[in-house]
Amino acid sequence: MKKILPIISIALLLALLYFSDFGMVVETISKANIILLIAAALVSILTLLIKIIRWKTLISDMDVSFKDSAFSFLPALFIANFTPARIGEPVRSYFLKRLTGCSISHSIPRVITERVLDMLSLVILSILGIFLFSFGLEYSTLSIALLIAFIVLIVLILRSRRAISKLFRILFKLFSFHRKAREWKTKSEEITEKFYNGMRVQKRILLSAFLISLLVWILEGFVFCLVMLSLAIDLTPFFIISIFAFSVLMGTISFLPGGIGSTEFVFVLLLSVHITVAQATAGVILGRFLTFWLTMFICGIFWKRV
Repeated sequence: MKKILPIISIALLLALLYFSDFGMVVETISKANIILLIAAALVSILTLLIKIIRWKTLISDMDVSFKDSAFSFLPALFIANFTPARIGEPVRSYFLKRLTGCSISHSIPRVITERVLDMLSLVILSILGIFLFSFGLEYSTLSIALLIAFIVLIVLILRSRRAISKLFRILFKLFSFHRKAREWKTKSEEITEKFYNGMRVQKRILLSAFLISLLVWILEGFVFCLVMLSLAIDLTPFFIISIFAFSVLMGTISFLPGGIGSTEFVFVLLLSVHITVAQATAGVILGRFLTFWLTMFICGIFWKRV
C-alpha cells in the first residue's frame, strides 16, 4: 500500500497535466507577474511562522522556547506531509522530547488538538463557501448563524469523553478499509483518553489556537488569490479560499501523502467551472509550489539539523 499511494499521486498529477494541455499550462505560467508571485511566497513563509506560533501557543504551559518550538515543529511537518493524511504528526512529540525532555504523552494530545482545529477550520471555510455561493449573499446571515451553531456543537462534542469515544468508533469503522485505521481501532480507548486530555487545555489557549488555525488557512488560500492575480485571472478571493479549503479536505480524506494529486485534481475541477482547465492547472501548480513545496524545502533544512 505504501508503494501504491505515491504512484497514485504521480498518476493523478500526470493525468491533470495531460488533460489540461501541457503546452497551454506552460504558456500561462510563463506570463505570470513575478512581483505578485514573490508576494505570494512571502505570505506562505509568514503562514509557516504563524503555524509555529500556534504550536508554541498550544504547548505554552510546558515552558518551551520559541526556538525549540520551531525545531520540533518544522522537521515533523516535513515528515508528516509525506505520510497519508499526515499521520506522521506525532513525531513532533519525539522531537520535542529530544530537545526539551517534555513527556511524549503530555505533548501528543496537543498535536491531536491542532489537527482537529485544522480540520474544523477547513470544514468551516468550506461550508461557508458552499452557502454563500449556492444561496447568495442575502443568506450570509443564515450561513454565519448555522456555522456558529455548528462550532458550538463540535465544541460540546469534543468536551465530552463519551461523545469522543463514539466519534472515534464511527471514524475507525468508516475507514476500516485502511490498515492504520484497523490498527488504531484496537487502541481506541487509549486514543480517546489522550484526545480528551488534549482538549482539556485552557479555554483561552484553545480559542487562541482555533483563531490562529482559521488565519493560517485563510492566508494559505490568499496565496492562491495572489497567484491567480499574477496570471491575470479575476476570481472572488473568498471563492478561491473556500474551494482551496475544500480541496485540502478532500486531499486529506484521500489518504495520499500530503494530499498530492488529489488536492490538485479537486481544486482544478472546481476552478474550471469559471476559468479554462489550463488556467486552473497553472494557478494550482504555482499555488501548491508556494504553499506546499516551498514549505517542505524550508522544513527539510530544519529536518537535516535535528
